[in-house]
Amino acid sequence: MKVREYMNENYVLAMYDVRGIQDYIYRTPKVKDTIGASKIVEDIIPEALVNAITKVKEQSSNEITYDIDWADEKGPLQFCESDKDVQVLYIGGGNAFVLFSSRELCDLIAKSMSVYVIRRTYSMQLATACVPYSGDYQRDLQRRRNEG
Repeated sequence: MKVREYMNENYVLAMYDVRGIQDYIYRTPKVKDTIGASKIVEDIIPEALVNAITKVKEQSSNEITYDIDWADEKGPLQFCESDKDVQVLYIGGGNAFVLFSSRELCDLIAKSMSVYVIRRTYSMQLATACVPYSGDYQRDLQRRRNEG
């Protein structure tokens, strides 16, 4: 089944970028602390996303469906569009690409994720950009990068 048959036109592609990573990791000369900070950076977006989904689900009268599995032990999974409200396309290196069923849901999740990142790290920030989803996420990513 083609995704355009059941996906509505409200889908948006969100791009997340954690700012302040190097300052956070290298603010101490101790190797042990640097390694711990690197692990926090590696986990911050997936943790923030799961936390945000949980909070938004608790506050919403609607069921929110999601698929956060974008990779397995063999590497990245093949992208397969679904009718989930939240679908992770990629997370890594302080970046993430997530497909949302609506701009409103995207905004709610982004706000909650930003608060989580600040509270957990005290210095990193989460930058977010969204574009309407056209059905071709590679083209949408390129369009967003060109916009700037």
